[in-house]
Amino acid sequence: MSRANGKRRASDAQRRPVKFDQEVEDIDESDLDSDEEEAAEARGRQALQAVEDEESETAEQKRLRLAKKYLADMGGAGSGEKEDEGSDDDDEYDEEDDDDEDDDGGDAAMGKKLKRARLEATGGFRRAIAEELRATPRLDPASYRWSTGHRLPLTCVALSPDDRHAFSGSKDNAVVQYDVATGQRVGYVRRAWQRGSGSDATTKARHGEILALACSGDGRLLASGGRDKLVRLYDLRKLQRNTEAGDYTEPAAGYGASDASPTGVAPAPGSSNSNNNNGAGVTAGQLLGHAPGMSFTSTGGRGTRAFELRSFRGHKDAVSALAFQLGPAASVLFSGSLDRTVKLWNAKDFGFMDTLYGHQADCLCLDALRRENCVTGGRDRSARLWKFADDKQLVFRGATSATSVECIRQLSDDTFLSGDDDGRLAIWSLLKKKPAMEVVATGPHAGLSVGAAAVAEAGASGSASSTAAAAAAASAAAHAAAGVSNAGAAAHAFASASHSARPWVSSLASVRAADLVASGSSEGCVRLWQAADRPKRSLSLVAEAPDLPGFANGLAFASDGRFLLAAMGQEHRLGRWERQNQSAKAKNALCFIPLPSAGAPDEEEPGDSASE
Repeated sequence: MSRANGKRRASDAQRRPVKFDQEVEDIDESDLDSDEEEAAEARGRQALQAVEDEESETAEQKRLRLAKKYLADMGGAGSGEKEDEGSDDDDEYDEEDDDDEDDDGGDAAMGKKLKRARLEATGGFRRAIAEELRATPRLDPASYRWSTGHRLPLTCVALSPDDRHAFSGSKDNAVVQYDVATGQRVGYVRRAWQRGSGSDATTKARHGEILALACSGDGRLLASGGRDKLVRLYDLRKLQRNTEAGDYTEPAAGYGASDASPTGVAPAPGSSNSNNNNGAGVTAGQLLGHAPGMSFTSTGGRGTRAFELRSFRGHKDAVSALAFQLGPAASVLFSGSLDRTVKLWNAKDFGFMDTLYGHQADCLCLDALRRENCVTGGRDRSARLWKFADDKQLVFRGATSATSVECIRQLSDDTFLSGDDDGRLAIWSLLKKKPAMEVVATGPHAGLSVGAAAVAEAGASGSASSTAAAAAAASAAAHAAAGVSNAGAAAHAFASASHSARPWVSSLASVRAADLVASGSSEGCVRLWQAADRPKRSLSLVAEAPDLPGFANGLAFASDGRFLLAAMGQEHRLGRWERQNQSAKAKNALCFIPLPSAGAPDEEEPGDSASE
């Protein structure tokens, strides 16, 4: 018993802390190792406890914890900025007053940040940048940059989310990539068709026309659609790698000249159409953008496409409109078709989701934001908002003088803009079945409200309408006899004759989360508008870009509104019932239009448009 007590006293003596006045000459390394092990075990127990707490917490507790963390992060960032700004201030101020002022200012700044984050998530945040363009009501055509990459009229244009690359589609079946910084074309995402002889070659070429393009919010995918009834997805990451490596080349002479299919490679201007590849020194894989050493297969003259990931089948007619749901994590792709349907695709899993029925005629245009809905327009003279999650749709009827909604753009979750074939722009609210405001967008009275324009046009004679209608019908019959008839040619021809002399609004674009809108037509200019929603929704003309002959078949703004892209063509994107040839100086080219001072301000308009 005494021996055990002696051992216990000895061990207690060893555990006693060393006094500071004692001299410690040496410390065993094993003691340090044990301390580190104990600290590591303590950290492990804390992490395990945190995981167990998160697993056991309720949904309400989790939301509260994440909200506190978010507020703490925002408060820390704000206080860091304030400390940097006020580091040189005098120390004579009262500390209590400073604390009160800092608290009030911090709360106000945090509230503004939270409000902006909420409005950005719901599409209600609006930057006021259109007002800056009023100082330059007429842009300088000398500042334009033109890039030619297609033989036939351009039909659509799309921008990558980082505004570094632009893509255009055309009736020559090609999709061309451009470098925005230089304005030069980089190469071909999809090849153009080869010129052939005979009606069969013409039919094959026309069946591959590209009518719509769209880029995903994360910059990974490019979608295209056209008269082949397919929705194609391309890998932009692979495209970018090959472009930077210098392996993405222009189509060279001598490859696939005999291939008259929609996938043929367009020869370089002035090159000969020989079937061999001699003299060009470029392999078929390089023509399609393959890196050296990558495999390439060819069957019947049709090479595999370098960047195509998947083709979606399901539409029974041409794909006329495409749009991705906004947001970096969004994976929903919308496609509208001349078969009167709207289809939803999962671009991440490459799967079909749903089909939306409702249009009584061709679906011509489509747009979408962040929420689970989209807006469409068509030849049934209606605009529709689809709430596909709830299986509902809202129908909006336009002016009786219009026969189709040619283009549409969603400005916020509760506001959208439409353009019709009567030359009108209409801004709509989900709370009303009639437009909040209609303005004339084309013609000599552009910028006036519909009522004021009607008064100005009251003296115009309508005696020539019947003659023009007869001429348009004869033109449509001639197109049908030539084998190039279109489902909407007769309707558009009669509409253009029976309406006023105003050209159609053929394209629309807007800066996301801003009040700047652009409209295009066939009258030789692109007009810029301010779409205000306070004190009431309205449209006002702020500037125009002149000297753009031809049809503006597609428009696209930079994300900050610094420039505008216009896809110009000698014909309308959906038909050939009207044509402006080279004598009118019309070009089949992409135009880069810089916008002065646009995108400089970044201020939030007062109020909350999403809640009005």
